[in-house]
Amino acid sequence: MNRLPLTILNFILTAAIGACSSAPGDPQIYIGSESMPDSGGSVGGSASSTEGLLSWMITPHNVVSLYIDTGGVALGSYQCLLEFAPEIVSILKADAGEVAEFGPPHMKRDEAAQGRISLQGLCMGESGPRGESHVATLIFSPEGPGETRLKVSNLRAYDLSSRPIRAAQAFLAPALLAVETVQKFQSAMIAEASTAGER
Repeated sequence: MNRLPLTILNFILTAAIGACSSAPGDPQIYIGSESMPDSGGSVGGSASSTEGLLSWMITPHNVVSLYIDTGGVALGSYQCLLEFAPEIVSILKADAGEVAEFGPPHMKRDEAAQGRISLQGLCMGESGPRGESHVATLIFSPEGPGETRLKVSNLRAYDLSSRPIRAAQAFLAPALLAVETVQKFQSAMIAEASTAGER
């Protein structure tokens, strides 16, 4: 019997799971570098000593939007602190939001290992957005199972003349992320891949 190497199984699992979760806004599934204990069952009719591949899923999804509400004042710049549980998630990158005046924010990662990221954004247009504005999109990746509530604090917002907007407020959507270990696809996919190798 020909059995597929673990690297090929990993590729098949990654492609299959990625196809199941590629739609925007859907939960994202990642193949981790760790391994989870084998269930002791058989693969392809023979006993398997290979440990299973560990995968995680972020729910509701791994994309988080940062909003700033300035009321009727045009937003010229902002800075804020983002906090999360680093053992649950990490931040991959920060992209622009939906307002054209703001590009991707500058991100300081000095305290990322402690679950704190500083964000700074600057208006690139002649007039800034007013009211509730989606100024940044944050992309997260999983680090381990559990839940983390995302917090935004220390907001400093300024108008186009660099005067403080004291009534400005910031919030995140979603503000709660959960990371779950995914095993339900694993056994079936490994068995199918092993069967394909026998043909």
